[in-house]
Amino acid sequence: MFDRIKRFFQDTRIHLDSPRYERQQRDEHERQAQRRFSTKHLNIEKSKLLEKIESEANSKFNASILEKENNNKRHEAEANKTQHLLSFFLRNYKKELNEIYAKKEELFSKKKLLFESLSELKEPLSEAFDDKNKAYNELNNYKGRIDSWHAKSDRTPWLFGNSGKKLPKHSLFGQSFGVLVKSNRTLF
Repeated sequence: MFDRIKRFFQDTRIHLDSPRYERQQRDEHERQAQRRFSTKHLNIEKSKLLEKIESEANSKFNASILEKENNNKRHEAEANKTQHLLSFFLRNYKKELNEIYAKKEELFSKKKLLFESLSELKEPLSEAFDDKNKAYNELNNYKGRIDSWHAKSDRTPWLFGNSGKKLPKHSLFGQSFGVLVKSNRTLF
């Protein structure tokens, strides 16, 4: 029984140590192989041969590749231009025009309605402007009368003025406060 337990622990230890041991041995084996059978010289020769092959291929085919690429670009540009021109033929102009005409008619009807409402607003507005002008004319007329009364009060008595003297309340000829009060009453 002790042998079995001992074997079990040995097996477990071997199973645990085995991957580490394998890695160490493999690394050592690869180092020995690199020393004994080095491919460094072959890799250098291979890279030289590849460079030589690439330079010869470039000298032979590079010009034709560039020419083909330029032709391809030119053809793509022409194809795009032709596609653009073709799009003009594929459009449904009748439908587009009908939509535009419908919008135009709608805008014209709105414009007509706005002009009608504008003409309806112009009539009261013009009447209001006429009333305003009439009121200004009356105002200017009465202001002129008051200014005239003040100018008349400064005139000499020979011209029905009072030459700056005290004015009577009422006067048959000449100037009085009654005339000024009458002008003010009509003004306000």
